[in-house]
Amino acid sequence: MSFGGSGGQSARPQPSHHNHQRRSPRDFHVRQQSPHPVDVIRGQQQQQQQAAASVTDIVLMSQQKKDRKTRNTSATTVVTSFNSPPPPPFQQPSPNINDSRVISKCESDDTIPNFTLSDNLESTESAQELRHLIDAMKIEFLRLRNAKIQAEDRAVRLQSDLILQQQKSEKMAVLLHTENEHLKAVAKASDKKLEQAMKTIHELHNEIRLLKGKKERRESYDKDRVSGSHEKVAKNNA
Repeated sequence: MSFGGSGGQSARPQPSHHNHQRRSPRDFHVRQQSPHPVDVIRGQQQQQQQAAASVTDIVLMSQQKKDRKTRNTSATTVVTSFNSPPPPPFQQPSPNINDSRVISKCESDDTIPNFTLSDNLESTESAQELRHLIDAMKIEFLRLRNAKIQAEDRAVRLQSDLILQQQKSEKMAVLLHTENEHLKAVAKASDKKLEQAMKTIHELHNEIRLLKGKKERRESYDKDRVSGSHEKVAKNNA
């Protein structure tokens, strides 16, 4: 029995798939060391992101430094403006159409300093903070000015009260001095009267003593006279 046709061909061994795709070790080594295109793109994107972040950090640092410098300058200008003489009551500053965008003080010291913002302030937050700072400075300025006005009014009232008290004290001192002089005069007059009275009393005592001596002598004389009369009568009777 013979087999023909496709039966004989199907029995023929087929070539190995691994043998057909076999590569040399050199090609395999080169394929392992070559980066995948996706990895290359990702690496480039990461490098670009890092570079952009660095640039952003530099810009932010520069902007923060610039904002701090502008804030310090504005604060210095505001504080310097407060050293000027106190202005009269608050007047709303007119809008600045040709906004110079530079923080400055009003030419007149009779009103509250007028401040404008600078176009160089690119950060909205920094500009808002500066506006709040200026508003706070204005409020503090008004508070200090009102406190100064109240203190001056109180000082004037105290000065007036002091002058009135001094005038009252001077008047009282004059009255007391006059009364004292009057009392001194009265006391001096009383002393003179007392001295005169004492002198009169002394004279009266002397007069009484003299009168008493005279009376005693008279009584003695009368007694002797009566006694002599009795003796004379007795002799006559004898």
